Amino acid sequence: MLVVEDEESLSRLWTMCLNLSGYATAAVSNGEEALALFHYAEPDAVVLDLMKPGISGLDLLLYLRRDLAYHGGVVVVTARDEQVPGEYRLAVAYEVLHKGDNTFSNQTLLEALERQLKKPPAGV
Repeated sequence: MLVVEDEESLSRLWTMCLNLSGYATAAVSNGEEALALFHYAEPDAVVLDLMKPGISGLDLLLYLRRDLAYHGGVVVVTARDEQVPGEYRLAVAYEVLHKGDNTFSNQTLLEALERQLKKPPAGV
């Protein structure tokens, strides 16, 4: 698993949660680091924060899908309240969690990742 989150406390929390659930996990804080990691190894799934410095999460996801042909699972995590219709679907992100939602928890994140791992690869 790859966690792309610029808020260090959340990155550590999610990495620990995933590790305790049996997943090998790497964490990076920005899109540039994520791209560097993708050139080394392709993770089975990505937890992707949309709003961060440098390459936005949405731009990173579009690049991964279109240019690197990444077919793994993606769970988008965002603090944004607004959503441009179809922007997540266009980027082939079927799981979108909102950090500010009162139902958001480590458990909902794990459940979303597990659903993504069971799906047929994106674009196939």
